[in-house]
Amino acid sequence: MVAGLYTGEVVLLVLGVALFIVLLGALRNALAAGKSYAGLLPFFLVTIAMIGYPSIKSIQYKNGIVDIERDTATVADQKADAETKRNAALRLQANSEKFRDRANPADRAKIDHALTVVQEWQRRTVPVNPKVEPVHPPNR
Repeated sequence: MVAGLYTGEVVLLVLGVALFIVLLGALRNALAAGKSYAGLLPFFLVTIAMIGYPSIKSIQYKNGIVDIERDTATVADQKADAETKRNAALRLQANSEKFRDRANPADRAKIDHALTVVQEWQRRTVPVNPKVEPVHPPNR
């Protein structure tokens, strides 16, 4: 298999290349017959999207890591208000779950740091009620 690609991405790549070859033949026939080839152009865009899908996902993935870094800075910022920090923390938790499986070790470290910052912020902001007794599992 192609290194680093999921099976679905490999299938899209192979089908995209096959469709591109078929479209090249159709374009050659249309040009030889003197017919309009304008109807084929959207399909060429589809093949480009099919072949480039893993790269497009990679760009989105990198933007997600940038979002994680920006939201981590927002949560750690002492000057940000509570609502902004809460929204950034929610985005951090959602993005970290979404990107964790595709992250390389350096990006996983950024995600782990982000989650640590969120946990520390929650620990500092959520009041502890001393009257609440700990819940113990029932004895069987």
